[in-house]
Amino acid sequence: MVDEVVGVTGATGFVGRHLVRRLQDEGREVKPFRGEIVSGEGLDKFLKGVKNVIHLAGRFAPPNGEIFQVNVLGTFNLLEKCAEHNVKKIIFPSSIALYGEPPDRPWKEVDKPRPNTVYGLSKLLAEETIRYWGDNHQIKYLLLRFPNIYGPGNQKGVVFNFKKAVCKVGKVTIYGDGKQERDFLFVDDAIEAIIKALNYNGPSDIFNIGSGKTVSLLELAKLLEKTLGQKIPIEFKPAEAHVVRKLSGDVTKAKNLLDWRPKVSLEEGLSK
Repeated sequence: MVDEVVGVTGATGFVGRHLVRRLQDEGREVKPFRGEIVSGEGLDKFLKGVKNVIHLAGRFAPPNGEIFQVNVLGTFNLLEKCAEHNVKKIIFPSSIALYGEPPDRPWKEVDKPRPNTVYGLSKLLAEETIRYWGDNHQIKYLLLRFPNIYGPGNQKGVVFNFKKAVCKVGKVTIYGDGKQERDFLFVDDAIEAIIKALNYNGPSDIFNIGSGKTVSLLELAKLLEKTLGQKIPIEFKPAEAHVVRKLSGDVTKAKNLLDWRPKVSLEEGLSK
C-alpha cells in the first residue's frame, strides 16, 4: 500500500539513493535508517510505525570480519527488532554470489547454494537469518538474488573500477585471463525489481534477478572502448583466490511471478 511507511536500511548507498528517489516519486513515505546496525543502535526508533522494510545495508569488501558483522550480525539485529515491532514484510536484496561456481547452466532458485567466497557465505547466512525470523514470527520475506549492479553514482564494482582505471591511468587491470563471466544489471532495472517485490502479494519466496546474459571481462573492456571512444590497454595479473568463473542466475521465476523484466542493455547502461 502506498500509504504504508517503507523503512530502508542502506538508504545513502548507491542502490539506496536510487530506491529512495523512486519511492518518493511514487508518493510513498520513506523512513531511512540512521544508526548503527552492528550494535543495533537506532533500530527501535527506525522501526516505529514501519510495516515494510527494504534491507540494503551490507558490506562487500574485506576485512572479512566486518563483512560478517554487517551482513550477518546486522541482519540478525534488524530481524529481531522487526519481530518486536510487528513488521509485515522484509525485502532483502541478496546476491547470486551465494551460489558459488555454477553447473553447466544458470543457477535456479531451487539449487543448493555452495558459496566459495566469504561475501557469498555472509549473504547465505543473512538469508537464513531472515527465513528463521520470518517463518517463526509471521514476517513475509522476499529474497532477491542480484548480480553486479552498476549505474550513475556507483563507486564500487567491476564497471566502476574499469572506468576509474581508464580515467586515472589509461588502462585496466584484469586478474586472470579475463574470460570469467559476469551478469551486469543496470540500477534502474534493479530498482524496478525491488518495487515489484514491494507490491507483490504472494507468499515468502526467493527470486533470481539479473539481465539474463553474461559477458566476460574482456568483452566488458571492449564495450567500454566503444562507449568511451578510446583504446583501452589491458594489464593481466595472476588470478585471485576463490574467484567464481561465471556468475549467472535463471530469472524465469521473477519474470513469471513478479512480472519483472530487465529493460536496459549493457551497452545502453554503460552509455548512461
